[in-house]
Amino acid sequence: MTHDVETTMDLVRAEFGSLPFPSHCGLRAAVAMDDWISDPEELRRITAEQDVKGEWWQIPESELDNISLASSYLDALGTRFYLPALLVAVLRGMKYGHYAALVRWLTPPKNEPDCALYDYFVEKFSKLTAGQREACVAVLRYVAAQDNPKDPWTKQEIKVLLAHEYWLPSAKPERQPS
Repeated sequence: MTHDVETTMDLVRAEFGSLPFPSHCGLRAAVAMDDWISDPEELRRITAEQDVKGEWWQIPESELDNISLASSYLDALGTRFYLPALLVAVLRGMKYGHYAALVRWLTPPKNEPDCALYDYFVEKFSKLTAGQREACVAVLRYVAAQDNPKDPWTKQEIKVLLAHEYWLPSAKPERQPS
């Protein structure tokens, strides 16, 4: 691995550190929510029986294969727990499925007063510190700097994403007033 990768991984590890496992709704339960399972007790049961528990860095990369779907349903605690695992997986392998999922997950919708999607996005990322957001930006910049002739679109997507008000260094993300 290059110095940039190791430095960026160290940043992710330092900024996210040890985080509590979201025992109320893990990765597998978030995927189950796409199948219309919403009972909190059932989601806790699925999480207890099927999810890899422990620290975020102990999650096998293969567990992240459904992260794109799960990220739609993870709350702020789940987002903060699983996000660093995906960030490091992206840095380790630059697999299209992982970095494409990361770009989709971190792309905010338009901030429009008559649509609550932006508010939902801000809420999902509300537990991130400024340092954790900077670690996300560092990984996105790393991905954008890679040459991949089979994927000419991601660089432009990341450029647009990083220009969004949410990811600007001075941003203090807020929900749209009602």
